[in-house]
Amino acid sequence: MTVHLIRRNIQSSASALKLATRRTKYLEKRLPASFNLELVKSKFLERTKGLEHISEIKEVDEIQNQSMMTFNNEYIVPSKVWFDTVTSSGSFSNDLINETLISKKWKKFPDLPIKMNGDYSFNALQLFDRSLDIGDLVLLRNSDKELLMCVDIPMSIEDPRFTFAKPDGTLVFSTKQNVTLRILNTLPKNILNHDLIKNKYEAGLINRKENNAIKLPSLPVVARQIATSPLPSEISRIAARDLNVNLKKLEVLHRYISDGVETSSISFLKLVHLVQNVDLNKLARNRADHDANHISNIIRNTKDDIQYMTKIDAITLLSTYWAVIQQQQSQLWGDIQIHSALLFPISVSVLPFNNVIYLNETIPRVATDENINKFTEAINKHNLEKINEKFPDFLNMLKEYGNGCYYGNEKITTIISKLFRRIETYKNKELSRDNCQKLYNELNPSNKILNSLLLSKDLCLPEISGTTRTEQLIYSLTEVDNHAIIDQRRHDFKDLKVFCIDEKTAHEIDDGVSVLRKDGNITRLFIHIADPASLFPLHNTIENNSTSDEILNIAFRRAFTTYLPEFVLPMLPKSFCTKSDLGNTGKMTNTITFSVDFDKSSCSILEDTFEIQLGKVNNFPKNTTYKEVDKILNSSIKRENDIERDLREMRFIANHLRKCRIDNSAVIFGEGFNKGAVNLIEKKQDGEKSYKVNFKDSETTPSNIIVSEFMILANSLAGKYFKNHKIPAIYKTYKGLNMKPKASSQFKKILNVNKKRLPSIKEISKIGSLLSSSTFSSKPSIHEMIGTDQYATVTSPLRRFPDLINHFQLHRYLTNQPLCFSQEKLDEMVWHLIERDTILRHYSRKFNKYWTLQYLNEKIEGNPLLRFDVMVQSVSENGRVHCILPKLSYATGTLKLKPSATTIPAIGEIIKNCKIANIDCLGNSLEFAIDENQEHDRVNTFT
Repeated sequence: MTVHLIRRNIQSSASALKLATRRTKYLEKRLPASFNLELVKSKFLERTKGLEHISEIKEVDEIQNQSMMTFNNEYIVPSKVWFDTVTSSGSFSNDLINETLISKKWKKFPDLPIKMNGDYSFNALQLFDRSLDIGDLVLLRNSDKELLMCVDIPMSIEDPRFTFAKPDGTLVFSTKQNVTLRILNTLPKNILNHDLIKNKYEAGLINRKENNAIKLPSLPVVARQIATSPLPSEISRIAARDLNVNLKKLEVLHRYISDGVETSSISFLKLVHLVQNVDLNKLARNRADHDANHISNIIRNTKDDIQYMTKIDAITLLSTYWAVIQQQQSQLWGDIQIHSALLFPISVSVLPFNNVIYLNETIPRVATDENINKFTEAINKHNLEKINEKFPDFLNMLKEYGNGCYYGNEKITTIISKLFRRIETYKNKELSRDNCQKLYNELNPSNKILNSLLLSKDLCLPEISGTTRTEQLIYSLTEVDNHAIIDQRRHDFKDLKVFCIDEKTAHEIDDGVSVLRKDGNITRLFIHIADPASLFPLHNTIENNSTSDEILNIAFRRAFTTYLPEFVLPMLPKSFCTKSDLGNTGKMTNTITFSVDFDKSSCSILEDTFEIQLGKVNNFPKNTTYKEVDKILNSSIKRENDIERDLREMRFIANHLRKCRIDNSAVIFGEGFNKGAVNLIEKKQDGEKSYKVNFKDSETTPSNIIVSEFMILANSLAGKYFKNHKIPAIYKTYKGLNMKPKASSQFKKILNVNKKRLPSIKEISKIGSLLSSSTFSSKPSIHEMIGTDQYATVTSPLRRFPDLINHFQLHRYLTNQPLCFSQEKLDEMVWHLIERDTILRHYSRKFNKYWTLQYLNEKIEGNPLLRFDVMVQSVSENGRVHCILPKLSYATGTLKLKPSATTIPAIGEIIKNCKIANIDCLGNSLEFAIDENQEHDRVNTFT
């Protein structure tokens, strides 16, 4: 509210009160002298006692003075205090509250305003280096129509939310997990050095009941006018103005970048660059063939150009994001994948054009009321033969809705809702993906779907992707070429025992460890890694082989081995894995071996002894699964043989490596973390396949510590080697969130229990929202979680393409040949690796949660009175908190709090005897509620 408006309101109220006073005095003069006004008032008040709203009657001057005082305290004083602390130019005037950024008066204050010079670009590569901070512009999940500015970072782990300001000054509190798009922006230092918010609070917003005595935090009006509103308002205004044009551009681009049959994906940054460069005027003037040339040239020129990432236009970025969201309804674009560390849309699915045709032509034709009635009538009569013969489109609609293809599409949702309402057994059921899968299976029992997520387009699994099926055929026909020339230069480790500690069911074994006792207190550690790079001509100067090139291209497209509870899609052909796998005694196997000395007297790694060698090994002791190694190391009986001595030596070194990392601020979680990973057991009954859901906890055992610490050591030292020798490589990086000193101190205090014990699940929950995620980078960068300055993964080349890239670089460097990949090439390649990593992580969580919810659903179907003890994971918002079942890491959901509750539960608190109010397995939705009326002696608590 401006000064002028407030003054007008005050003057209006004062005028009304003066008029009422004059009328009262006039009436008093007209009443007879015998009329006792006080007596009438007392009798009236006696009759209405308890009903009246008691308020103090004040004089006009008093009301006006109080209003002006309130206005002064709430608007003028905070603005003046803030203004005077951040600027040395000009003097404060009340008129500043009414000014806008474009006013000429701002020229008097050169050190204050955000410069509106028309250039709203930023360097997207800096997303790797900067965590969410004050000044950044963001979109929030479920509120992505408005650009906000981050105005404060978390102040306490009791309330781990960031503070965001809308253009109108309204403050929004949310965790970084709700950020879907981030535009890098830096406020002037004089503004950053002073709090933007007044009425600061220390303990956060939790455990606070709404009452007038507590003032909510707010922005001084001048701070909003100068710092927080102009930029997001201006970017949003122009992005909205350009939306219609960019919708048309995206529609044109989709025709050229989509596959007619299968779903693909495109980097979101690349899509923004294409939108920015398409010229609709040029398209409108030219013929169709020229249109195609114009678009094709832009796409071709963008393909290998990394420069566009260094200057992304924020307006085009925002407008493109909004346009994609809008065109998802038209089935042009699928899911936008948000990177949880960069807080940025990393890729978007490009749906095949036949989806658009199906949606616009086929569905309106088949989904008439007449056909819906015929279809539902056949269902109600259980005429399955007629359904499969005459209504394949309806069946396909149910299947696609179940796998999420049409989930949220208004047209399809309306049609399926009509189906449900007309089917006797479904008319009272809610429309959900689970119920669509269930109905589809009832109508098509010979082709039952156990998990519709397997049909998700982004995963590109063989079930739905013809391209992936072709790739699998190529893989199955691939023979391995042996290149003997490199073997002559390999170091033969001869009889050195290589322990390949892994699960019995491991799909590929790509690492082994050894120790060799030297003179005195020195032991040399060896980490032997499988060497599939040597199977590709690219590792050497041999002339390229087209077959191997195609295998490499497929592996790059896949980027990682896809691990799902019921399915594994390998990154490399089986023949490559078989040839490269370690662990077959007597079989000479090529390795890249990383070795370094450990001094037992000082319990330290002697980094100057670090060496990387092309090697070959063949001595693999048997019975070295995690379980068997733990049995040996946990046994009280010590057998004096070489194998047990080596394992004990490894345990001693691994424990000291872990202690050293903890002392270097590494983050290691204790028991209770990563519980309940899904382990499916396939069953067949009457020829029908099903799964039994089991769970496996991540445990910290001696064998687990040996493997993890030795691999971390190899990756850490390799990262330093790449950096010191200036070898371009792919690194893994982790950067923590920005926090205020109090929150940072609390965060570190919880992690510092590492030095005495590992953090519990309750302690992890308290800082869960303040943990970031790791990502890949083409530049050396700190990995705060591991506790190292640089971390280049080299230990899993059979299942991670970044590791394979680093192996190619090492091959060339160690044999004094030109490197395979330049820095510019890796800058480009890393974005695809991040895209695939984001997609696979996303679906890994979805699959694990799906089967976890299936398990819980079966439990409550068998016992509707089953109750659960849940752990709170967030502060309360709109009467709900996020929660988890502590023993099942993927059983996350929301808990609806009792409206009558006098206190709000804190993060980490256990709420007992909660019931499951709603569960949607395919939708990954789980809702708990507190059952107030349940008799405790009838409640069985889930354990």
